[in-house]
Amino acid sequence: MEKNVKAHIVTGFIEAGKTTYIQSLITRDFFHKREAGKTLILAFESGQVDYDKELLSEYKTKVVFREDEDIREFINAGIKDHDPDRIFVEYNAMTKGYYRNMPQKMRDMIAVADPVIINRAKEKEALDIYATLFRIMNTKALFLWESPMGYHEKIFGNPLPFDPSVNEIVLSDKDFPAWYVDVLEFPGNYEGKIIDAHLQVKEKPDRDGFMAGRMVMTCCMNDISFLGVEIAAKDINIQNDMFVHIKAKARVRENYAGKRLILDVIDMEAEPYPKDIALSALR
Repeated sequence: MEKNVKAHIVTGFIEAGKTTYIQSLITRDFFHKREAGKTLILAFESGQVDYDKELLSEYKTKVVFREDEDIREFINAGIKDHDPDRIFVEYNAMTKGYYRNMPQKMRDMIAVADPVIINRAKEKEALDIYATLFRIMNTKALFLWESPMGYHEKIFGNPLPFDPSVNEIVLSDKDFPAWYVDVLEFPGNYEGKIIDAHLQVKEKPDRDGFMAGRMVMTCCMNDISFLGVEIAAKDINIQNDMFVHIKAKARVRENYAGKRLILDVIDMEAEPYPKDIALSALR
């Protein structure tokens, strides 16, 4: 019978602290109260800090290094050769010439992560500028700040750049990315609110209706996406890709996929294309 082994991939840039993080986690008491059995660490690099193999052996943990970059093959071989109960894969995100496209690689890492742990920032408030950017990259991840003392705190709980409590919310271009992320997480907070904004209109992917939003850049010029919400409009001439000044009332619709916000158009006027079509997700 095949054994199901959970693999945790810990990735990051050079000197991000991947080795220290994995070793400190495995040697903490709470880890072994919850996780029994053997642990295998598969490392693709040897960083500035070496694993303490003698210490790790006391925690039923073995470290194996490998230079090539086939993660799947490495994991399968590790399971076959060492029969672990869990695996930690330490993977350097700067392999394969990633220096040429570092911002894209950062996005790739964040997009697939469960927790995102940010270290070497002295103050967690210094990370607020990235709140909207990172939450667009991954709307489900847990974002944590590791303090210089080693403890972890949740980040990105900073206030929105607009007042969400008023009945009519006027969004500037800079406000839109943060508003979009908040709508995804808390659509109910906008039920019945009037939204006033300058947006672009695009056909839905299935061409059944339209969405209103903006093109937003996250990591780089190669990563610009249209972020928008569905609109419902009667007796209004709408054309794909047009820019509009829209005033609409927000309502929440719930279906099998969860809750989502829909804008019932009250008034819409066509406008010229703005100078900056794409917005930045940085605060």
